Amino acid sequence: MASVRPRCGHILLVLIAFAIATGLKAQSVQGIPADPSTSYSQAATVPHDPLATTKYFAPDIPNRWLDWTAYRGKYVSYKLSFIVLGDYTGFWQNSNSLAQVGHQRDQWDTRAMRFALGGRFGRSFPVRYLLSTEYKGFDRPPGAVGWASTDVFVTAPVVRQKYGSVTFGKTKETFVYEMVGDSANLPQMERLLTPFFTSRNVGIKYFNSIAHDRMSISGGWFNDWWSKGKPYDGSSNHFTARVTALPVMSEDKSSFLHLAFGVRHIGATNGTLQLTGKIESNVSSDYVDTGKFNALSSTNYSFEGLANSGPVSFLGEYVYSTNDAPAVGNPSFYGTYLTGSWVITGENRPYDPTVAYARRIIPRHSYGAWEIVGRIGRVDLTNKAIQGGAFNSYSANISWWPNRRYRIVAGYGRYDLNRNGIVGTTNQFHSRIQWIY
Repeated sequence: MASVRPRCGHILLVLIAFAIATGLKAQSVQGIPADPSTSYSQAATVPHDPLATTKYFAPDIPNRWLDWTAYRGKYVSYKLSFIVLGDYTGFWQNSNSLAQVGHQRDQWDTRAMRFALGGRFGRSFPVRYLLSTEYKGFDRPPGAVGWASTDVFVTAPVVRQKYGSVTFGKTKETFVYEMVGDSANLPQMERLLTPFFTSRNVGIKYFNSIAHDRMSISGGWFNDWWSKGKPYDGSSNHFTARVTALPVMSEDKSSFLHLAFGVRHIGATNGTLQLTGKIESNVSSDYVDTGKFNALSSTNYSFEGLANSGPVSFLGEYVYSTNDAPAVGNPSFYGTYLTGSWVITGENRPYDPTVAYARRIIPRHSYGAWEIVGRIGRVDLTNKAIQGGAFNSYSANISWWPNRRYRIVAGYGRYDLNRNGIVGTTNQFHSRIQWIY
């Protein structure tokens, strides 16, 4: 990947310079509304809530900042975004857990620090773009530090958006709600289904919202052999597809039901596969690990459900993984969770049909919004000749959204790992402060 970073960095600097130059020529855009063309910038997008207050007890960023960080013209638009997540995690383990995974160190962590530039070019045939660079991103190798590209892609409409859009570059795969959605704005603090998806990959994908925005279809092909400088022979092709439906949506859009089904087929890398997963933590060791095993391919199936009734919601997922690996008995694995959320101040996450997931909470009160979340889950990578381990997860957290851009979270989790006939228990305290602009 090192050979790609300089080019991505040069492109980002050129576009930032262009954006600033354009902004100097532009008229004032104080209070500029959200640009639909940048809705794909995900976490940085602020959803509209007509009931939200304009005055918060905790100071928010004034709208006049948009005079220099965003611009929307006839032929070009841009928006600069910044995301910072700072965590502190503490662990308590019993002797079996220490023997299984070693000592888990209490530590502060820069979970993410991301700078992004997104917008569009053109009018009758607008091409959207997003460039972002991140310090210690989610998909970085263990122990890796420094900056690297996270998203580098362009999106073009198919017949003026009538038939959806096509995206090319480094982007998210179309599989699993935890990955497709805004990770920083999920009710739970961290993802659980990490063995079954890749955070970012290089490829091409298609998305279309159909049936009057009550359904969506998406799919893609991904393979990053060319960006990593490796031969195509032996590299892993990923094929993904996701279909969503919105059978229920109330008139005021505060209650809805989201359902989805996804498929992900991945080829082996040089004849082997390996699945690994952490507990709900960015700094823990891998608690489940199949090790490398001889295989031809793996096919994963996902089922999603998000039921929201005003301030109460339930989000559940189930992933079943089959593996074409005769040498180890063609094992199958799975992961699942159910999350319950209650926003005790009355707000809800607004559903966005243009991306097929729910956005962040926007507080309606001067003192912000408060949310209580509980989750149970399980990841099992033990089957046939593969003894990758399995753990049960029990977690809860409370979030305070002081205004549109801040979130402060504190939570507790318990994880019972069964591996090699031994059951170990890890307790975790997890806290986070995030700022998204």
